[in-house]
Amino acid sequence: MRMGDWDHRETRTVDQVMGAFFFVRRSVFDQLGGFDERFFMYFEEVDFSYRARNAGWRSVYLAGARAFHFGGGTSQQVKACRLFYSLRSRLLYGFKHFPRWQAWSVAAVTVVVEPVTRIAWHLSRGDIGGVCETRDAFRWLWGGLRRIARGDGRFVT
Repeated sequence: MRMGDWDHRETRTVDQVMGAFFFVRRSVFDQLGGFDERFFMYFEEVDFSYRARNAGWRSVYLAGARAFHFGGGTSQQVKACRLFYSLRSRLLYGFKHFPRWQAWSVAAVTVVVEPVTRIAWHLSRGDIGGVCETRDAFRWLWGGLRRIARGDGRFVT
């Protein structure tokens, strides 16, 4: 997501850079043990950037660099899986880095409030396919919640 609260014509330190535009020194990657393999497609760069910052490194947005990311191109045909993995990674990240009460707060909003709002949005658009995809993704998420809370990333659809 492009953040509109600062001038993108300037190079600056940021919390993290989107994975599609992620470059990292090999020595830093090795020092931090690479990406956490529990994160599949989503949040791996957020987790890595957080660990790098804690180790004294920084993420930098390079204003002069140019790249394009289509977004969703590889997962367009499997929307329920894409949603599941995105939600799952969000929760894995929370349980890995937040105090337990905060992680459970994020989990509660994610598994209780979010499916209702997503389904309502799809229904308001007459998108029955979106309702079914949302239902499937959250069914998988609910089924794996205990393992996710333990930090076990082996659960797959």
